[in-house]
Amino acid sequence: NYAFNGYPTYANNVYNRLPIVYVGGNDGMLHGFSAVDGSEKIAYVPRGVYANLSRLTDVNYDPEHRYFVDGSPLVGGTSVADWRTVLVGTLGAGGKGYFVLDVTNPGAKPSTSITTSRPEFTNANAQQLVLMDNTGDDDPDMGHIFGAPLTEEGNPQRPVQLVRMNNERWAFLTGNGVNSDSGQPVLFVQFL
Repeated sequence: NYAFNGYPTYANNVYNRLPIVYVGGNDGMLHGFSAVDGSEKIAYVPRGVYANLSRLTDVNYDPEHRYFVDGSPLVGGTSVADWRTVLVGTLGAGGKGYFVLDVTNPGAKPSTSITTSRPEFTNANAQQLVLMDNTGDDDPDMGHIFGAPLTEEGNPQRPVQLVRMNNERWAFLTGNGVNSDSGQPVLFVQFL
């Protein structure tokens, strides 16, 4: 329901895209599953969990449980030169920081098509889908982001943390989370 230039055309072009359910998993990945048949369409390992992935194969894993990607992802539309849909995920207890993926084109529903210049979910396009990964950075103000995505009252499909700023640039807004090295509350404004 955005009234911004080009959005109605974009919404019509991707109307038939495959619906996806995105979940953070404590296997070190964010997963995207088809809401049509349950098949996995995407799995992303954030940079900040690489160092601990070997713990998943440890024979003593249960007594040494470690969180990985257990933050709640949010998805919304943004525009730079053209409209796209982005997913912002956090590591929650698994680490500090957030990552942003371009999830505009997971493919089309069976027997339909979509029109977009954004890359489809394929191994060959994987690098283009990652817009930024700010996990594992040494920013002393970044903490563990646990908060559930905030949505517009009366419209749970519109996250209020993805906003168009006064300078007409889109941004992701979030608090820095808990346990930052600086110990100070910080509002992060990440331009997309």
